[in-house]
Amino acid sequence: MKTSLIERLVLFIKDQELNNNKITNEANLSVGLLARAIKNNSGLNSDTIEKILYAYPSLRAEWLLLGEGEMLKEEKNTHTNVQIIEKTDNRAGIIVGHNSNVGGELKSAFDVEYFITLFNSHPVIILIDKHHICKYVNEAFNLQTGYSIYDCVGKRILSLLQKEDFPQEVNDKIKELLDKNEYFSLDVEPNYHKDGTKLTCQMHVFPYDKGYVILTNFTH
Repeated sequence: MKTSLIERLVLFIKDQELNNNKITNEANLSVGLLARAIKNNSGLNSDTIEKILYAYPSLRAEWLLLGEGEMLKEEKNTHTNVQIIEKTDNRAGIIVGHNSNVGGELKSAFDVEYFITLFNSHPVIILIDKHHICKYVNEAFNLQTGYSIYDCVGKRILSLLQKEDFPQEVNDKIKELLDKNEYFSLDVEPNYHKDGTKLTCQMHVFPYDKGYVILTNFTH
């Protein structure tokens, strides 16, 4: 007997040890929408399905929509959603997420191997534009901070992680370094998980043609 879309979504929720509230937050869904759909065994509109697939890139669209194939994609570092393309002039291009138009080319020449090594040890990637507004965060950011891409895009990402105890002089220093439009690294604390847990991080910032690439790793 073929299952319905909502029944397959319930299977995914159980398999990934998720719950309605977590998916609602991470996929930026209307509160109560999933609970009603599950209770009534009703369908979901295309906008809701798109948000769920975007929030969970390991979930195969064909399986969710049609019940065909496997539930999950093969693991290929899907938590990063980033490709780094080495250039002949010792620069690198980046493609991030499902929409390559938010990628670009890093501006300063540097050791590409260093960038890749750094990326492997600092799996959180954040893209901000020249006005310091978030354009993209990867799934590693969500896993380490509790904030989904829908919480972040269009906002000042650094402010999102801060509370009133964050030193103003550190914010001033970050702005000063960003304005120089060159690579820098800086220890930044305290930051806060969405649940209020205090986090620390060292961020590495690379300018690119549309703004800045920030590599970091949040720790308790």
